[in-house]
Amino acid sequence: MAAQETYKILTKVKTKNSRIVSETDLTHLPETVKKWMVNTGIIGKPKVQSVSLKQRGTMRTKPSGNWMPFEATQSFNVLHPAFVWHTKVVIFPDLNMLGRDQLKNGKGKMLIKLAGLIPIVNISDNTKINQGAMLRYLAEICWFPSAALSDYIKWQSVDSNTAKATFTYKNKSVSGLFLFNDNGDFIGFEADRYYGGNKNSKLEKWQITVENYKLFNTIKIPSQCNVTWKLKNEDFNWLNLEIIAIDYNKTQAPSL
Repeated sequence: MAAQETYKILTKVKTKNSRIVSETDLTHLPETVKKWMVNTGIIGKPKVQSVSLKQRGTMRTKPSGNWMPFEATQSFNVLHPAFVWHTKVVIFPDLNMLGRDQLKNGKGKMLIKLAGLIPIVNISDNTKINQGAMLRYLAEICWFPSAALSDYIKWQSVDSNTAKATFTYKNKSVSGLFLFNDNGDFIGFEADRYYGGNKNSKLEKWQITVENYKLFNTIKIPSQCNVTWKLKNEDFNWLNLEIIAIDYNKTQAPSL
C-alpha cells in the first residue's frame, strides 16, 4: 500500500533536466528569504522536483503521555505539491501503530491503525484536515528549499528575520511564518492550525523549532526538529524528529 500511494504521488514527476537555480531566481524574494536560499547552497544546483526521505524520533499523543519511538518515510511531489508520510510507532515491544498522512490535489487524508489492522483514526477531505496537510507541506519545504521559488508560494517580509509565506493550490490557501537567524538559517515555523479534524477542533498555534542542521547532497537543511502545539493552558511538544536520509529528484518509494 505504501509503495502504491507513493507511486501515485510521484508518477508524473519529471526529474530529468531540472532547471539550475541561479541568483536571478531569488530577486523577487524578501531579503531574509534570499539569505536563507543562498545559505542552504541551492545556487547552481538543480531545482528539486521530488523528494524521498527517512525519519526517526519520538512522539506522544497527549501532553502527559509516554514518548514512543517511531520510524517514517515520506515522499513529496514539488511540481504538483503533494506528499505521503508513512510511519510505524512502537507502542509496546510487541505492538505497533501504523500511520499515514497525505496531501494530494489540495486534500488531506489521515489514517492510523493499531497493529496495522484496526483503524482508530480515518479522516479525509474536510476543511480542517485539508488546511493542516497544506500547512505541513508549506513548513516542510525547509527540507527542499528550492521549493520556496515555486509559483504557488508567495512571500512577504515581516521583519529582518521573519517572512510570511502563503501557499495557494486548488483554490485553497494557507499561510505561516518562517523564522530565521542573523546568519540566514531557518530556525522555525509558526502558523495557526486546526488541532484535529473533527467539528469541535479549533485553531491553535503550531510551532516547529529547529535543533540541528546537516548537509544532505551538499544542501544544508534542518536535520533535527521539535513540533509543539502552543495550547492555551500548556505547550504540548508532541513530536521530536531526525532526518536520517534524503534523496532529491528520484521517484522510488523509500521503505521503512
